[in-house]
Amino acid sequence: MKIILAALIFTIGLTSYSQTKEFIFYDNVGNIEEPLSLNIYTQGELLNIQSDTKGKISLEKEMIDEADSIFVNYSFYRLPLKKADFSNENIQLKPEISLESVILKEKKKKFLGPDQKKSVMRLSGKSDHLISTSTEDFSSKKIIGIRYRFKNKSLFWSGSSKNKRYKVVLYGHHDKAVESDIAKNNLNEAYDLLSNTPVSVSIPDNIPQWVEVYFDEPITHHNEYAFVAFGLRPIDVHIFLKQAQVEDYPGLTRVITNSIIIDGEMKIFLYTPTYLTTKHRYIPNIQLILK
Repeated sequence: MKIILAALIFTIGLTSYSQTKEFIFYDNVGNIEEPLSLNIYTQGELLNIQSDTKGKISLEKEMIDEADSIFVNYSFYRLPLKKADFSNENIQLKPEISLESVILKEKKKKFLGPDQKKSVMRLSGKSDHLISTSTEDFSSKKIIGIRYRFKNKSLFWSGSSKNKRYKVVLYGHHDKAVESDIAKNNLNEAYDLLSNTPVSVSIPDNIPQWVEVYFDEPITHHNEYAFVAFGLRPIDVHIFLKQAQVEDYPGLTRVITNSIIIDGEMKIFLYTPTYLTTKHRYIPNIQLILK
């Protein structure tokens, strides 16, 4: 009886052990021997798993099987992985591929911001492209991401947005940005709400109707501010961003950022340019994704 019991315990232990695997990651340069992390999305929930200092991650098979989407973060990259990638203990990463939308089973997502109504195409340079709105109507919601409309291959203009990089930006500020503040040199200070967001995101090769970027963790502290300004900062030039008429979205205001150094630290300030408050001006097709 003792022998049978011991064998049973050994078998259970072996089965349990076999469900956990150690994975090693490499790219076109070689093994990635630096810390990286996995973001595993399951039914709208996020599980973040950190590697050791050599880039190795131990993972239970059940986590992979139940996942809706899996992303790996290392260096400046955020790359999607397929479940099939985990059939091998050595996983190849391809930094040249673009970010794909996180697939969530959560069906109660809401979107706040302009869409393609009466839209035009604008060439966006290396400045922030932001719009601002009051948090009053969604203070009880979580901000789980931001989405954008870029030019795709079906449009008339030459040039493309695909594979261009940009940074996701989200600021909280207490006062509405008004033109009179500019003359008084009294600009509104803004606070970065996305300190843990990847530095750069690539626009996919096949640009969907909306390019969605989900945060590593939902943003809940936006309700500490009266307003949020959200959008993007192009890293590569020549991003074609769809723009909607201002008059169609009276609750949203285009803002511009200024960065200055105070006591050795960079501070971000926001203000609103007058020319965008008139009719037939445009704001970017950018929306908050709320839950």
